[in-house]
Amino acid sequence: MSRDLCSLCFFPIAALCIVTQLYLLLPVTLLLSRIMGVNEQQIGLLTSAFILFYAVGMLIWGPISDRFGRKRIMLITMAVLTSLTFAIALNDHFLSVLIMRAFQGFFAAAFPPVALAWMSENLQIRNKLRGIALMSSAFLLSGIIGQWFGEATIIDGLFWPMLILGICYGLSFLAISLLKDRHTISQHTGVLTIISSVLPTLFSHALRKAYAASFFILASLVSFYIYLTQEPAFATSLATINLDPAGLRLMAIPCMLMPLLVTRFITKYGPERTIAYALIAAGISLFGQYLFALIPIWFVVVFHLIFVAAISTAIPGVIGLISQRSLPEVRGLAVSLYTFILFFGVSLGNSLSLQYGGEIMVPVLSFTLTGLGLWIYGMTAKKSISVSLLALFSLVMYSVSPVKANGLSKVEVMMMNVDSYKQRLALSELDYQILFTIDGLMDKQPITLSRYQPQTSDSIRYGYAQVSFVLDTEGRLKGFARMNPQLAVGQQVSKENAETIARDFLAEYAADLLPVMDVQWVAPHDEVVLDTDGKKITLTGMKVKSRNRDNGLYFWVIVAPDSSVMVFERDINWDFIRAGRQTEKWLHDSWLKKQKW
Repeated sequence: MSRDLCSLCFFPIAALCIVTQLYLLLPVTLLLSRIMGVNEQQIGLLTSAFILFYAVGMLIWGPISDRFGRKRIMLITMAVLTSLTFAIALNDHFLSVLIMRAFQGFFAAAFPPVALAWMSENLQIRNKLRGIALMSSAFLLSGIIGQWFGEATIIDGLFWPMLILGICYGLSFLAISLLKDRHTISQHTGVLTIISSVLPTLFSHALRKAYAASFFILASLVSFYIYLTQEPAFATSLATINLDPAGLRLMAIPCMLMPLLVTRFITKYGPERTIAYALIAAGISLFGQYLFALIPIWFVVVFHLIFVAAISTAIPGVIGLISQRSLPEVRGLAVSLYTFILFFGVSLGNSLSLQYGGEIMVPVLSFTLTGLGLWIYGMTAKKSISVSLLALFSLVMYSVSPVKANGLSKVEVMMMNVDSYKQRLALSELDYQILFTIDGLMDKQPITLSRYQPQTSDSIRYGYAQVSFVLDTEGRLKGFARMNPQLAVGQQVSKENAETIARDFLAEYAADLLPVMDVQWVAPHDEVVLDTDGKKITLTGMKVKSRNRDNGLYFWVIVAPDSSVMVFERDINWDFIRAGRQTEKWLHDSWLKKQKW
């Protein structure tokens, strides 16, 4: 085996170790906040700083390698990255680590685009496709392996993960030093020439399909996984076959190795046809998962495996198309733009899904992927857009229809759901009468609040006895509160019994939270309610406060002295920098009064 191919074996390992840094700290923010003496939001800056400078670096290092050579740039940046990683391992001061994480992201960004450009210029077509496939699989696997590696190695600080990664970077430096670089350096290419080449390359007719595909590839994957954490019914459906969202992600790992299996297909049919087939399959299978409530759950699992395999197939196809069609003198720039667009799509998909909800973004992206695939396959842009928009319009018209298949209006269905919860919870307040039902938003997601008060009340009485339910548009319980003076009687349950009652309650009414439940604390909690004479009564319950390990949102159950559940709230966004809770307080009379409901 040639020296170049021996060194090439280190490329996927280096790529995996570098992109792992994007995900390394995500599962251990709470632990690191305790170790470093700062809050969770500040720990989040360690990842944000890395990503920001990583994105900037992606735009810079490719063009610089066009001017100064691939091997030289990889050696310099890998040497600096190794030094920074070892320095972080030996430092536990937050501000110092934050600054070094930013520089670490900037220099780490050099490897993916420059290594891909090196492979496209120095390897024969067969080995080139293998190398691109290995790199693509490494990029995909880093999201799962990075989080697992962070949880396994970050115990009392960043020493061990950074030490291990630093050693890997050092070995990669040695491997790169053995490479030959056949890239022809243009001594006349200056900074202004490189800058002036950005827009022509970005909007090049030869590369526009590759760049359009790269924007949506990982954006759709991220949006679906956000939807998976936002949609409790999805987790509940998976639980019927003894599976949870984490298990579904693990099942998809072998599908991320698809780039290793499609090299012959790319060689035979070309990268453009490969991208088209992959995007069409991804779009159809993504929409199949969106229909999880209408089809057997095993079909949904199969759709997910197809979806991940299709996304994994599209990535080497895009890289191959860029390598094939970009001009040698701007190849580094072309690949840099690809990596930047890819991760910009991830960032935008993440933001839009959190803002508007995965239930909107998932169907939009599914039809976008399908239309994009048809366009790349050969259908005119106008026809492919028309097909996608027609299908999407049909979906929207169905989803906003006020009448469901059973002939009941959405309001009637909602009231049936509330009555069902009242009966199932066996509340002592069954004689309370409905006062109102109002629609609102909770973290920008539509909800319905239903409030019940004793028969003696015909108008809202803030602070007095009441029972309230908050349900989402699918009728799932987002929270409820029982402010009943009778709950003040009795001795408090123990912390152990309270946690057992809380878990039993979640198993019945929020099963998706149990696999991701991280109990923060169990302690007495007071609520105040007025009796019929206006006298303040203190209701003391045992509060079991927990955090969702997947999305960082909080939820809690408060157990009354009679062992019944007094309060339940879920999906609460808690921002310690911005003075605590950010999620609307629909179950709290003090908040409702300020909103003038």
